[in-house]
Amino acid sequence: REGELKLVAARFDLGQLAPILAKTPVIDPGQAQVDARLDLAYHGDAIDPLHDALDFDGSFHLSGLSAFSPALGPEPLRGLGFDARVKGRLEPKARTVRIESATVDYSGVHAALALEASKLGRKLPAFKAHLVVKPVPCQVALRAIPEELSPALQGFKLAGTFGGDVRVEIDPDDLEKMELSSRIGIDGCTVL
Repeated sequence: REGELKLVAARFDLGQLAPILAKTPVIDPGQAQVDARLDLAYHGDAIDPLHDALDFDGSFHLSGLSAFSPALGPEPLRGLGFDARVKGRLEPKARTVRIESATVDYSGVHAALALEASKLGRKLPAFKAHLVVKPVPCQVALRAIPEELSPALQGFKLAGTFGGDVRVEIDPDDLEKMELSSRIGIDGCTVL
């Protein structure tokens, strides 16, 4: 009723997965480096199996990824990379998953998500989510957009601070209590 599993993918290049990536947008996979770790811990509850739980905690690092898709633009995206972490709990018999924290750091922009989903397995589960983008200088946020995706914005100089805070709570069984709120700080950016 108890168990742990630790998985580690020490730094390797995606060239080792070239046959699998052949029909994906990934190009030059040998230039991309990956590190990943996932720790799993299962806790059975002998008194109330409804509270059996699988805790998870993991991290992922990617650097040097290049991708091309005509849907994204005429030029390949090069040198992409990010760091991500996730920590949470799955309660399969209670049909609930909680993500205490999921973070992504990309080119100086940090986003954090907390999520709880219940009534899993139904057509429409119930969920609560809170996404926060930490305030950063607008110029940093602009630089985070790959040049190939925003050629018309190249050369712009911005002042101000960009950030965001989005909250969503939806239960399909009680739509009267639905909550949606957001504050996206793009209006704090001015073009110099």
